Amino acid sequence: MTDRDEPSMPASPGAPTGCPTTRSTGGTRAGRDVPVPFPPHHPRCRFGSVLLAPGTIAGLLDGDGSLSLFGRGEGERRRYVPKVAYSVRDDDPSPAWAAWSLAQLRGAPLGQVRHYAAQRRFGWWVGSVPDIVALMGFLTRAPLLSPRGWRQFTAVREAALLLADGRPRRSGTEPLHPAEIERLQELHASIPRADGSIVVPLPLPAVFYAVDDRYLGAYLAGLVAAEGCFELRSSGTHHYRLLFRLTQRIDNLALLEALRDRLGIGHLVDVAVTKGSPAAQWVVDDLRGVERLSEILRSHPLPPGSPKERVFDPWTEAIAVRRHVRLTRPRGALRTDPDLGRLAAEIRAVRQYGGPWTCGERDRIDG
Repeated sequence: MTDRDEPSMPASPGAPTGCPTTRSTGGTRAGRDVPVPFPPHHPRCRFGSVLLAPGTIAGLLDGDGSLSLFGRGEGERRRYVPKVAYSVRDDDPSPAWAAWSLAQLRGAPLGQVRHYAAQRRFGWWVGSVPDIVALMGFLTRAPLLSPRGWRQFTAVREAALLLADGRPRRSGTEPLHPAEIERLQELHASIPRADGSIVVPLPLPAVFYAVDDRYLGAYLAGLVAAEGCFELRSSGTHHYRLLFRLTQRIDNLALLEALRDRLGIGHLVDVAVTKGSPAAQWVVDDLRGVERLSEILRSHPLPPGSPKERVFDPWTEAIAVRRHVRLTRPRGALRTDPDLGRLAAEIRAVRQYGGPWTCGERDRIDG
């Protein structure tokens, strides 16, 4: 699986160029979301050349994405609809980068980028069976590495292939064969639910051990952009303490263990939950560990303009400041260093919602 994190397919000659961010026509119309023009013409936008690595797209989908199989109808008319949804707060352009990058790699778009202005949500949705089959083909080459993501992927891929086999335009009234209904029911039941019923870890997919370090680094960048948390804490004797956390539900515990062991940094802690399934965190809080993580994410960048990328810059600056203060200043100077205080305030400010994301050339994504 070498070079999976590098674009392997050139953009088609007719593929659009420019900024892939979006402007909606108002978020919702008649109770339904409105498709966003994609992409608009932003010829001077500094983000116009963004092309995420396939591994980063996979990491984003594994973190914030949902691969699902919905059952509709009853009896012989029972139909199962595969769907992939990747939705985030609308100050994060990552869904646009993922959809745009995949469109560039394959020369044609998949699904739609949409903006729910009233709900402050922005996302990428893929719903047609042919598009799902194409996306599953991409994820076969750029795999999801979490136990839950891999389980979702295998179920949705098989269901989409079954529905597409010989009937690309199945009508709403055409019945499925009994054996197809039974298999789709099994696939639907195999997808982990988010209702709190998951209480034990799932096994790590074997594909994790097959990917090389380059792909793992690109995947980690996407996963961190979706689920990671960079902190610069100021409390007690550990004033301005650098910290990274990645929280996962218990069914993905094996992924956290594998990342800890393969990268050789951090430790795992249990997360107290009052509702839903148990959870665990991969925590990196020692200076050697955060420096190592910073090196990986500099080599495999976070999606440009995303909230985690905007936090990562002051966080990495704090690493250098902290090391300099420890080497050149008296003991206790970390508690009062003005640069660390400024960076901590900057990190807190970035986390606050400031409206839909904008590339700076035109208006926000909500128009």
